[in-house]
Amino acid sequence: MALKTIISVKKIISSVLMIHRLFITRKINRKHKVEDSWIPPLGSVFKDIKDAIKWYKGYALRSGFDIKKSKERKKSGITTSKYFICNRGRLPNTSTLDTTSDDHKKQLRNSNSKLTNCKDFVAFIVIPHSSEFYLWHFEQQHNHKLINQDCMHLLRAKRQLYVVDQAFIYKLSSEKVGATTTYRLMCVIKGGCEFVGGLEIDWKNFTRDINYHIGGTNANLLITKFQNRKENVTNLTYEYRCNKKQLNALFWADDTTKPNFELFGDVVSFDATYRTNKYLF
Repeated sequence: MALKTIISVKKIISSVLMIHRLFITRKINRKHKVEDSWIPPLGSVFKDIKDAIKWYKGYALRSGFDIKKSKERKKSGITTSKYFICNRGRLPNTSTLDTTSDDHKKQLRNSNSKLTNCKDFVAFIVIPHSSEFYLWHFEQQHNHKLINQDCMHLLRAKRQLYVVDQAFIYKLSSEKVGATTTYRLMCVIKGGCEFVGGLEIDWKNFTRDINYHIGGTNANLLITKFQNRKENVTNLTYEYRCNKKQLNALFWADDTTKPNFELFGDVVSFDATYRTNKYLF
């Protein structure tokens, strides 16, 4: 009986592994197919260079690669032509750098994309005496594997935070919710991380930028908050004290604390930060 159970369990495990391999194979071999409507003929006119870049970015995301700027030609300060290439274009940097030496000043650039001298590029040329550009050359020749559609959210172009996400981060950070928890919550709301703009590290960086922007003016924000609250709460009283442009004391009482003081007559004052924070005002 035990032998039959072991054999049946092995069969189940082998079946699961076979289904998993089949799923992975189909996932890897999935081909990128771009609609014909996204491939304009040569000579197609765009109203300006922004419209042309918008088309090429959309085409790249549907194809499975990212883009970057290349050559740009100007005449009398006016752009006459603009080139864009695949993000794996140009030759890879094969130079060596001795990081143990104290004499070196050059730093190695950390990048997730490996240069393969990809030949895919597009060129736009301005129409004389107008702001319109036309498609002059369009080369579709990649020498590397394209990114699977399930991993497109990892591209740099897809790692931009939407305005809704930025507002969501700001609102939850005001409630003392960390960036990691906020990101995971948004992934659950949208049904997966691939539908969320940016990665977890991007959400952490945006939270860092918010804190850096606030900087030493957090005390001023606190006083402004009390001023706005007093306009809506009639029975609110607050007082603060500054010493050399530094907020060192703050007191407030509302509809809850005032009746409590009348009944109990106790006031407790304590420094919860142990003078570790610096509040500039």
